[in-house]
Amino acid sequence: SSVHQAGGALEVRRNLGLPPWLVAQLVRPGTPFRRLIEVVSALALPLDLLLARLMAAVPVKLKHLAMMFFFSAVFGLHKALPHFIARRGLSPSLSPEAHALSGMLWAARLVPMTLGRLRLAMSSIAFLYPASAALRDEVVDLPERGVRGIYLHTAPAAVEDP
Repeated sequence: SSVHQAGGALEVRRNLGLPPWLVAQLVRPGTPFRRLIEVVSALALPLDLLLARLMAAVPVKLKHLAMMFFFSAVFGLHKALPHFIARRGLSPSLSPEAHALSGMLWAARLVPMTLGRLRLAMSSIAFLYPASAALRDEVVDLPERGVRGIYLHTAPAAVEDP
């Protein structure tokens, strides 16, 4: 399929350019490959819990460095692959980094999402996109209103919060 843009058509590659019959085997419920993915996923649940506990004990900055190292390693491997394998992202015009990320994220969609995995993924936002050390945070705990969390002051220090 293609998406039309002003000045011409832009080629769009769905599902990493994999054949539809293969994608159907991987994502359609009840197929042998899908059942295998679900069994392996269920067997990995205890490892998910261990991973979540280990990650909770590691400082945010160290988790960020580890994740950037991991992506750099994946990207290095990706660059070493032939273009017909590595350039599988949504559009041929994407950067090599975007192609690598597309492949990783497409594969991640195959993993059945449990509540624990969703929580682990949401907790990763803090170390994937760490807040600047210059920002000030404030714990908000108003049980009478049912509010508990952290308020991140993003205004410059010279500006008074409302």
